[in-house]
Amino acid sequence: MSKSKSTKIHLSNGKMLHRFVALNLEESDGSLYITLLREGKISEATVFDSESGEKNGIKFDNGRPKRKKISYHASGRINYHNTNHPPNYCEPISEISQLNLLQIYSVPSIEKLDQIDNLNEDDCIFEPEIKEGRIDFCLYLAPWDTLININHVAVRYKNMFSLIISAQHPNSEWTKGLDNHFITVAPKTGFYTEQKISNEQALISFHQMLHSTKNIIVYSPNREGIYKIIFAVPMRRAPDMSIELHDENYNCEIVSANTAVVTFKVRDKHKNVIKTEMPIKSILASAEL
Repeated sequence: MSKSKSTKIHLSNGKMLHRFVALNLEESDGSLYITLLREGKISEATVFDSESGEKNGIKFDNGRPKRKKISYHASGRINYHNTNHPPNYCEPISEISQLNLLQIYSVPSIEKLDQIDNLNEDDCIFEPEIKEGRIDFCLYLAPWDTLININHVAVRYKNMFSLIISAQHPNSEWTKGLDNHFITVAPKTGFYTEQKISNEQALISFHQMLHSTKNIIVYSPNREGIYKIIFAVPMRRAPDMSIELHDENYNCEIVSANTAVVTFKVRDKHKNVIKTEMPIKSILASAEL
């Protein structure tokens, strides 16, 4: 399996292209990383509470990166990096059934974003209907085939989920007195107050979604010759493993084991790691207490 799927979304105002968002889906653990692209650092920021209406200034002695990262994990936990916002909890990646609002990103104007000259083959270009002035971008995770009737761009991960970014006129409540600021607004809470499922179940469910199965999954060896086994359900403890190959001249060596995943290598009689795939005869996992 590939380690990640990456793409970038750039904005066009009809004249120039500007850096906007980078996406990276880590297929090893089912985490989606969304980066709001801006170069450089800021020395101060303003924190706004929509309930109280209070605005408080914060100064950073060593600066803080302008770019912001959101990580949506397989369990549904959302982390907001380079901000003061605590985690939110929404639907697990394998159970996306509705629009999950991640964040609103308010940009004073497209021209304020960094310009780009070159595109990669997999890059997307989004030209919002609003060409001038402030724009609010709403970021959602949604079912992969979701259709909405507003100005938007969607990156679809077939049979899994989609990231939808809509463009709309700004909310003056957030932007009052912050005309030249880049503003990130996150929901105070998600759908849940804590993770809906465990990290182990989230990992298993993500890989089962990838392969449309509820059974055990065995991945071929990577460049280091390491196989990966994803269990069908979480074990009560890290199991005792017995892996038998068709060729008895080779032995399996467990590299790591936990309640969701086991990795192993195949060695020959000289203890050399075999990096080509060897046919497996049987796999037995025992997790009795």
